[in-house]
Amino acid sequence: MGRKFNRMSLEEREYIGILLAKGESLRSIGKELGRNHSSISRELNINAPPVHKGYYLAHKAHERSVVRNRESHQRPRLKDETIRDFVCEKIVKGWSPELVAGCI
Repeated sequence: MGRKFNRMSLEEREYIGILLAKGESLRSIGKELGRNHSSISRELNINAPPVHKGYYLAHKAHERSVVRNRESHQRPRLKDETIRDFVCEKIVKGWSPELVAGCI
C-alpha cells in the first residue's frame, strides 16, 4: 500500500525555522520531525521567500502553502471567451445546460 502524504503544519514549519536558525542539518531536522530530509529540503525550496533564499519565516511559508493548495483546486471553466459568452447568453435566456452542451 502507498504512503499517505501529510501536509506540514504551521507548528512543524515553526520548528524547522528554529532548528535552521540553530544551524541544524536537514537530516537532523527530519529526524526530529519524523520526516525524510528530502521533505524538509522540498519545504525550503518551495515555501522559502522567493527573493531571499536561505531566509525562512514559518508563518509566511505556511501562508504560501495554504494559498497554493487552495488555488490548485480551482479550475477555470470555459477558458475560451467566445464559448463562455455563448453559454452565458443561452443560460440567461433560460436554456438548460443540456441544451447548451448540445449546441457546442
